[in-house]
This record gives sequence, C-alpha cells and structure tokens, in this order.
Amino acid sequence: MLDKSRLSQPINVDENEVAKFNRMAQQWWDPNGQFKTALAFNQARLGYFKQMIERGLNKPWNALSILDVGSGGGLVSEHLAALGADVLGIDASATSVEVARAHAAQQGVSLIGESGVALNPFTQKWRLTDNMGVNYMQCFRKAHEAT
Repeated sequence: MLDKSRLSQPINVDENEVAKFNRMAQQWWDPNGQFKTALAFNQARLGYFKQMIERGLNKPWNALSILDVGSGGGLVSEHLAALGADVLGIDASATSVEVARAHAAQQGVSLIGESGVALNPFTQKWRLTDNMGVNYMQCFRKAHEAT
C-alpha cells in the first residue's frame, strides 16, 4: 500500500540561505561582485557542458528542453538558451530568478525562470548534492527516452 505521508513532507529549504541569495542577487553578473569566481569558473564549465550535451544527445540545440535546478542568476541557463535550447531555470531565490530573466532579456535571450525548489524523489528533501546531479541530467534523460 502506498504510504501517502511521505508525499507531503515539509520542504527542506534554509530560509536564511534563500534570504542571503536574495540580498546578493543583483551581483550575479557583476565581474567584481560576490559571484566573480562563479563567473570566471563558468567559462570553463560552459564549454564542457556544451561538449557533453552535444556528444550525448546528437540533436540540434533548438530541439532540446533543459531544466536547470538551482539556476541562481542564470549563469548557465542563459548560455544554454542562447544556443537555442528551451531552458527552464528554477531557484529558491525569487530575486535571483528575476535577475536571470532581466539579464537574459538584455542579451536578447529567451529564458523561462521560476521561483521554487526541486525535491529528491527518494528522500523528499533538497540538498546541494541532489541539485548538482539533477542540474544537467534532465536533458540527457529526455534524449535517451526519445531513442
């Protein structure tokens, strides 16, 4: 019998962390701001993500739908959307999502952003390690289901 009590567990989100990222959100794209290391590191990882997605999916970018969980200010989402993918970025920080939308619009990139959290379906909790694993696996799963 299905244990429905597991389906309605409280969300495991640290409101202090969300508030911290809300306060810092305007700095996501500032090369001298709080996220300058993330911006610098982003250049290396974007090339890697692009290569792995192209190699693993062998589809044109405009045929891809990508879910970016924990998308923050859109550092990865915007790049993937600029390549032509439909990208949905979600983050617990609503302010970061707004920054991502605004920056993408300034760059002429269509990006869908939503405020929310993703839960590990097995533990019904969210942790950074879950986020890192989910972040780019959604697009791979979709491609393999289609083949």
